[in-house]
Amino acid sequence: MSKRKPKETVEFVIRLQDKERKLLDELVTAINLERYAGAAEKLGLRKALDNPLAMIAWFTSVATFIEMLGIDTPIITPIDAGKIFKDPDGATGWAGFWDVNLQKDWERFKAGIGID
Repeated sequence: MSKRKPKETVEFVIRLQDKERKLLDELVTAINLERYAGAAEKLGLRKALDNPLAMIAWFTSVATFIEMLGIDTPIITPIDAGKIFKDPDGATGWAGFWDVNLQKDWERFKAGIGID
């Protein structure tokens, strides 16, 4: 059974004034914020904001992931430990970590992060 073609087409045009456009923009912003809040809930950010230790752990884990991608962050992460505890001869890992001259390590650490 074939469908009949329409006899006419009716076009409706909705024109918004400045106030209506502003209200529509605010509605879209509210809907987007609700979506982002849902994403933050799934990532555990809202629960982490209630507990300071959980918040530090959450931000450190995010910064560690970002630094694994090759982007340096201002937050000190385990990836930065290799840069901080590197021996002047270039040894890293256990050889660089077990240096027994703590004064030398402290001076290197201060120079590495820019403390006078």
